[in-house]
Amino acid sequence: MNILIGAKLKLLRKQEGLSQEQVGERLHISQSAYARIENGVSSSWAIHLDKISVLYNIKPEDLFKNENTIIRDIDKNKVASSFKNRNLITEKLIEEYQEKIRELKQKIDYLTSK
Repeated sequence: MNILIGAKLKLLRKQEGLSQEQVGERLHISQSAYARIENGVSSSWAIHLDKISVLYNIKPEDLFKNENTIIRDIDKNKVASSFKNRNLITEKLIEEYQEKIRELKQKIDYLTSK
């Protein structure tokens, strides 16, 4: 669940054009603590759920829905941020894990060669 929530938070943050540091400041936590939330390592997002909801102008339950479509009015323009389904998030997570695996294989190869 932490991974799905983290992926949704990352998409919301990017939609708003915010950095992890900016979001961390608004939640009164460090950038690295917020990065752990987005990466699904930390479940401390639950502590900050009210602040997150206010920050992104969403209902708390929107983070838990599997097929989320969040539509908001920003500067009088309708902006649709879609979490069309789990596939979008799953594909993104797979790409991220594949990249991490490639990096780890390179490190293993490097260390093995020494």
